[in-house]
Parts: sequence; C-alpha cells; structure tokens
Amino acid sequence: MNAQTQIHNTNPNLTPENQAQTCQADYLEASNFQDEQSLTKENRKQLHKMMKYVRTFPLQDLEIETIRRDLLGMALEAQTRGSSLQSSLGKKPRDFCDDIIFSIGGIKSPGGRKLLRIAGCYYQIVGAMGLISSLLVLTLSLIDGAVHLFSTGTAGILTSEFIASIINTFIAVLYLMAGTRAYKYANNVTKSYLAMRWGIGMLVLDILFYIKRLIENLTTASGETFLLHLTLFASGVALLFLIFPVLYIIGAHRNRPHSAEYDM
Repeated sequence: MNAQTQIHNTNPNLTPENQAQTCQADYLEASNFQDEQSLTKENRKQLHKMMKYVRTFPLQDLEIETIRRDLLGMALEAQTRGSSLQSSLGKKPRDFCDDIIFSIGGIKSPGGRKLLRIAGCYYQIVGAMGLISSLLVLTLSLIDGAVHLFSTGTAGILTSEFIASIINTFIAVLYLMAGTRAYKYANNVTKSYLAMRWGIGMLVLDILFYIKRLIENLTTASGETFLLHLTLFASGVALLFLIFPVLYIIGAHRNRPHSAEYDM
C-alpha cells in the first residue's frame, strides 16, 4: 500500500487536486483496513458483500473508501450494542447501499436491473432446454453412427440431423451466455454498453429465427386452410416472445451510468 501511495504521489499525469484525493483515498483505505480487523466475522462478511455491490458503480476511490468508512462506523457501533451491521441498517443491505451511493457519489441504482434479470432468466431457461435437447439428439446421432459403422464398416455419422444438432448446440450455448451476461451486467452500470450489444444481437437472432420458422410453417400449411390459420395464430403468439430481447435492450439502456442530474 505504501508503494502504491508513492506511485500515486509521483505520477506526473495527476493534477494537484487529484493527487490530494488519491492520498486521502490511500489514507482512508489503510485506516479502514485497520478498523475492519475489529469486526466480527458476521459483520466483516456483510461489509464485504455490500462493498462488492458498491464497487459495481463508477465511483472514485475516495468515494468508495468514504462509503466503506461510513459502513465500518455503523458496524462498530452496532457491535458495541451487541447487534449486527445488517440489523442496524433498517432496510435491505442493497437498498441501503443505493441510498448511500446516491448520497456520496450522486449515482442512482441501475434502473434496468429487473428488466435485465427477466430477460436473463428467459434466455437461461430457453438455452438450457435447447442445450439438453441438442445434446440428446447429438448423442443419439453418435450412437446411430457407431452402430452403422459396426454393422457396415462405413462411417455414416455426418447426417443432416447430426450437423443440425451441432448448430443447435452452439445456438443453445449462445442463449445461455446471453442469459448469464444479463444477470452479470444487471448490477454493473459500467457494463451497460456490453449488455446493449448482447441485447441487440439477441433481437436480431430472434427475428431471424422467427422469420425462418414462419416461412417453414407457411410452406408446410400451403393449401390447407385450417393449418394456415393455425400457423398464423402460432406465429402471432411467437411474436410476443420478441419482448424478451426488447426488455434486454431497454434494461441495458436504463442501466447506463447516470449522475444526480439525470432522472431514471
């Protein structure tokens, strides 16, 4: 820490004001670390969880250490009363962090957090179901190919079903990744632009799949009035599922870093 402080102080790219803030942040960090050793295991664990959430916001080092200082003070005071940090907050730890982050850093909590989680849940479910189905087809294709090789002596594994299962497996993994990223980026405003790219990419992919299925179904139902009406109805229902990539994009947009002068 002393070496880090020395590097900060001798950095010629820092203005005098920034150097002063950096020195103050380093001093607070050292003081906070020392006081943290007096916390109980429960309070230290709760503090680390809250600070992990705080660090997902684009705050300055001095602001982060100031928030840590305030939380440490509350934890130490709670310990003198035989209580815990969490019980002294008066609300959920994350909600309390949102308040103190806005008070010290002027940053509001991510407005698109819930939307990203909803989209993430959808893509994780669809991806998991698709992955299980694709792996099952892939396994059956491998078994069929092994049987064919054993009985005829020739490889017959590269069938259309086998190739399609590989493609579907890749797509299922992509959906799982999209869902995982949505959850990962939900609380991190610094990742909002990455989340936006994922949302746009999934919207394009879902639209392409929708058009592909629509063309295939219309071709199958050609000449059959009942099947045509059923296809159009099913296509209308399927269109509603495009709301999830839209929620992904809206959530990412609302998660962009905002300061006090912006409304969310």
